Amino acid sequence: MHFKSAVILCALYFITSAWSIGLNSEQLCVIIKLYENHNITEKNITQLTKEFFGIREPKELFDCDSNGTNSVDLKKWLLKLAYKDKKTNDSFETQMLTPFEVEFFLSVFTEHANGSNQDGCLSLQQLPSVLKDLKLDDTEIEKVVEKLKVKHKKRNFLKLNYMTSKFFNLNSIKAQFVITEADFLLIMLEIKPEGYGLVRQQIEKFIDWFDNCPKTVSGSIEPTEIQKIFIEFGMADPKHDSKFLFKSNRSAEKELMELMMVTAERSRTEHIEEKCTYTDIVQMFLNDFAKYDVDSDGFFTEEEFSTYLELARREMYDPPKGGHPQNDYVGNINFAKFLKIMNRYYE
Repeated sequence: MHFKSAVILCALYFITSAWSIGLNSEQLCVIIKLYENHNITEKNITQLTKEFFGIREPKELFDCDSNGTNSVDLKKWLLKLAYKDKKTNDSFETQMLTPFEVEFFLSVFTEHANGSNQDGCLSLQQLPSVLKDLKLDDTEIEKVVEKLKVKHKKRNFLKLNYMTSKFFNLNSIKAQFVITEADFLLIMLEIKPEGYGLVRQQIEKFIDWFDNCPKTVSGSIEPTEIQKIFIEFGMADPKHDSKFLFKSNRSAEKELMELMMVTAERSRTEHIEEKCTYTDIVQMFLNDFAKYDVDSDGFFTEEEFSTYLELARREMYDPPKGGHPQNDYVGNINFAKFLKIMNRYYE
């Protein structure tokens, strides 16, 4: 109760996040619809990127030919959107795929799609082998396939009704059932595990790990360190381990936030006897952190943390047993330290 009371207040004071990352279902559905309607022009994509995603310089995210048509690389566009700080339609409280997950899933997708004759897409028949690589069992795979079949039948029905003035061969429409990169990401998002959350020991481990793990010249976490975390999840066949070597140029502080979110969702350790910060609570505090991180550097300054605590104390319905959190922390605070502080008061 205390957790949720503390977090809900943020929505009252902020309309959009100061910065955000990854891709959620709403964003993926908009992209899928654009491709289904064959509206892949420079004008349409520029408008969508600017107005829907809130990115001021949209042309940096895709390449078009001289005519501005049919030359947008969907995979590259999705990757750039996932890694780009966006201003609208984004929230850590909304289930999303982090940039790491987007990059990994697209890599696995491409490996399978490159072996087909469908312009880089997958057929429904190819999908089970891809999902097996991602450690889904037969029952889960069957559910995914059946859901897609229903969705495809509905889509064909709407298409036929829309084009009643023309003659259509139903078999030819069925043959068009292909899965694009955006379709695949939406599938993986919809079957994403809820996760068991994080216990105090895991949070402490992240604090120590972040302080001591090697960083690159650009200030991001060394890729091999991130790879170790993803391998521990066992979320894919070991033959794909090399795909966890992410080449990121973002700050280590932002990467830490994503890694803690992914761990909360994908860690297979069920916490029975230990007190746990559940996944939805981790999401909400991540959203708080992003909103109050005014300069979007992945740190809380003492001033930013004071602002957050002042509002939290004012809006709390029921003060925690240990009293309200105090701003007695010296120096900048990354998300792992912030979560540890809040856990101390709201467990």
